[in-house]
Amino acid sequence: MAIREIFVDPKDIVKMSPISGSANSRQRKADKINCFWKNDFLYGTWDLTKRTLDESLTPKDYNLFASGKKSVYDWQTLKDRIINEGYVQDPLKRYVEVAMGRNGELLLVDGRHRLYLAQQLNIPEIPVNILDIHPEYNFDNLSLIKNPVVPEFLYNMISAKWDSEIKVYHHWLTIVHRHNLVKEYLPLLKGLNVLEVGANTGLVMWSIMKHASTLIELEVQEKYFKQCEITKECLKSKTDNFVFVQNTSFKNFENSYPFPINAFYASFVLYHMSDEEIEILKNEVLPKCKVVIIPNRNKERGKQKNSHHLNRPEEVSKLLTNAGFKTEIKMSDEGYSTIIGTR
Repeated sequence: MAIREIFVDPKDIVKMSPISGSANSRQRKADKINCFWKNDFLYGTWDLTKRTLDESLTPKDYNLFASGKKSVYDWQTLKDRIINEGYVQDPLKRYVEVAMGRNGELLLVDGRHRLYLAQQLNIPEIPVNILDIHPEYNFDNLSLIKNPVVPEFLYNMISAKWDSEIKVYHHWLTIVHRHNLVKEYLPLLKGLNVLEVGANTGLVMWSIMKHASTLIELEVQEKYFKQCEITKECLKSKTDNFVFVQNTSFKNFENSYPFPINAFYASFVLYHMSDEEIEILKNEVLPKCKVVIIPNRNKERGKQKNSHHLNRPEEVSKLLTNAGFKTEIKMSDEGYSTIIGTR
């Protein structure tokens, strides 16, 4: 099974899965409580358990160690390694493994010593591997997952809900690539109300909403708008319903929301906008913005939809400079760039 890595606060893992231990042991435990695996899901009522990590022998053994008494587990070696090297996860050695219940609750499967010590040392975030997922998983409690990009297994579950007749333009690696272009600048969006043009599947909302206060996504093509709506519904426990999706062009957009737009994000779409839309951007949107982030592909296109050549990073920078922004161009070795405007 592929690694399904997520980053979590170790203190958010409280309960213990009743199906834990080695593969053979897990099979026996699953059989005993009438649970079974099918199509990569673990069926049954295993996630309704009430047993917690604090009820296990692990805290008692740790307390022996902490009080200078002989413990069963060698806590000192693990503690020294974490303190000296940091919490470094090597999947070839030991992973903290968890199960994800139907409501998104995380239950410990294996790695209780590593997890408990991370809790005691107040480590804010650790990687864990999701070993089991309940088939009735409802995308709740996504705020537990701290990944900067939507995890691949979640992407797969969301994209499975999209119309299979519509070509998928934003595959998971595309999402990762676009995030890598802008990741160091996304914190600039902290507390801001962002207008994103050309949302496509909408999955960038995961990364933007780690920082922004609200997000309005525009997608003019109805087929992608439908994908974006499904994405928004799946991720609502992550975004707290502060994401709004509209099937409209930039030209026809009117801000009817009770908050001002003060940040602009446009990924690979400026050269698709008409001269009329660029004028609206210059005169009505950019003057209200504190931050602009434009990931861009530096490719000459034979048919431009405007006269500004906005596939060229220097032309995008010029547009922002003329609007009163301090600009920065970050070039990528892959023929891509990110243009950032701040005030």
